[in-house]
Amino acid sequence: MFTAFGQITITVRDYDEAIDFYVGKLGFTLVSDTRPVPGIRIVKVAPAAGSETVVVFEKATTEEDWARLGKQFPGMTLTLFTDDIDETVARLKQNGVQLVEPVRKAPWGTQTVIADLYGNLFDVLQPAQLE
Repeated sequence: MFTAFGQITITVRDYDEAIDFYVGKLGFTLVSDTRPVPGIRIVKVAPAAGSETVVVFEKATTEEDWARLGKQFPGMTLTLFTDDIDETVARLKQNGVQLVEPVRKAPWGTQTVIADLYGNLFDVLQPAQLE
């Protein structure tokens, strides 16, 4: 039935600041940055080149959008997988990314939680089978 989780949309203050954070600090890949018609900009980033799932930025334009910044995923877990959590955490810290929780071992792997520049939370997980 379903074949993949295609995209996640995140409301952002500004496209360029979001690109700078996700590409420059998190190390994501810029998949595309297009303006198909005047007034419309579509920016897609992914955790790695060739990733099936992309993050699409949607610029906040209404009061409701602005209120949603950083509060888009309550009760939902978004997980970024890594094959080397120690290296990933060191790079994130070097890039000024906020770790919300300390790195800890769990039955499913080693993990931490990070926040993006708006306050959205992401689990960072090295699955147990990779340890």
